[in-house]
Amino acid sequence: MEIKNVDSIYQRVKEHNITLYRDMKISHYTGANEIIKQKEFLLQDPNGYLLRLTN
Repeated sequence: MEIKNVDSIYQRVKEHNITLYRDMKISHYTGANEIIKQKEFLLQDPNGYLLRLTN
């Protein structure tokens, strides 16, 4: 899911002691003539689905 302020959501998740599937990281992807930088972290919902939150 792409969200406007991933840092804010990440801080709220941490404040509520929600277990992360993968901690925050910065990923770099190659796009058309540019490098795309994305902050992202992953949560796992109760049904086992992974939710990747990015900006």
